[in-house]
Amino acid sequence: MIYQANTTHPQVHFSTECVGYGIEFFEKAFGAPVPIASGNQVWTIKTVFNALGLAGIFLFLVTFVLLMLKTSYFSVLRSEVTVQPVEIKDKTGHLWFWIPLVLVALFSGLCYMWVINNVYSISTRFFPQTGPLTIGTWSALCAVFTIIVLIVGYFVYSKKKDFSLADRGLTLSLKKIWRTIVLAVFAVSLAMLILFFADFFFDTDFRLWVLTLKAFEADKVILALRYLPFFLVYYIVNSVAVNCFNYNTIGGKNGWGNILLLAFFNILGPVAFIVIQYGTFIGTGFLKWYASEGHRISGIWLYPIVVYLFIAPILSRIVYKRTKNPYLFAIIFAIMITLIAVANTTTATGFVPAANY
Repeated sequence: MIYQANTTHPQVHFSTECVGYGIEFFEKAFGAPVPIASGNQVWTIKTVFNALGLAGIFLFLVTFVLLMLKTSYFSVLRSEVTVQPVEIKDKTGHLWFWIPLVLVALFSGLCYMWVINNVYSISTRFFPQTGPLTIGTWSALCAVFTIIVLIVGYFVYSKKKDFSLADRGLTLSLKKIWRTIVLAVFAVSLAMLILFFADFFFDTDFRLWVLTLKAFEADKVILALRYLPFFLVYYIVNSVAVNCFNYNTIGGKNGWGNILLLAFFNILGPVAFIVIQYGTFIGTGFLKWYASEGHRISGIWLYPIVVYLFIAPILSRIVYKRTKNPYLFAIIFAIMITLIAVANTTTATGFVPAANY
């Protein structure tokens, strides 16, 4: 008995049609004392509330940080005034906004295939999960390229326009750095407390299709610390680029058009990869890249990443405007993404390539 839905592998896990096929199969194979129609499904209702919980966790992180800025200990992180966008008037300024965005987006998409070809299925005693290592390496390489672009832009254009690193929040005192780290760890710890509370008392978590925030064993914390540097460097550099260098009036003076533009370019490379990979599949019946396991899973891995890369600059901008601190929410987001990645990835045993589905 074969059911062949007109869908892709990851969509099977989020399809009432495919779930119905599964129910029909078991009903025909084993039967049930009281059969229920295959279309009588309630899991979608649970999924809606899971989605609310997932969104609630990230909203909690933002609101909790903003609330803590009112306390005496963390008030040193609060900006005296709301950070305003830099006004860009000259054509050169517009060019130095758009060209780097395009270059970084192109590098992101092209670099991803290189990482899939060269890093995927590598697992070692220190890095027993190839998924976070592959995505982490890609993230770090994108961060390095972004740093190069920012440095060139700073010396060629921004510095001549009296761009101040201190005024945009790139430099912090040791006191602020320490309290930034403390608040970031504190916020993530409370978010995890909410997650484990839901798991322990209600036997549920916050997962929506490929976006999965679930409880994990203690050993995953140690593993996460190994992969954290990859994601830290990416999200910190991304936040610096978004908030310190590109928070300007391009896209609108209120800032929302600007941040939506930046969020769009944040995901442009991965989205282009997905479109090419699955667009080819729709047109020909074959993925664009399918020769290896890494090629076949490459598009699937990008599904959740597109969502995270879109919301990361938006949430970091909200915190940055109140703190003039590009590092605070970047650290929070990096820790969250690392924990999510490690908790949802197969750990290799015997240090052989592991499938990460």
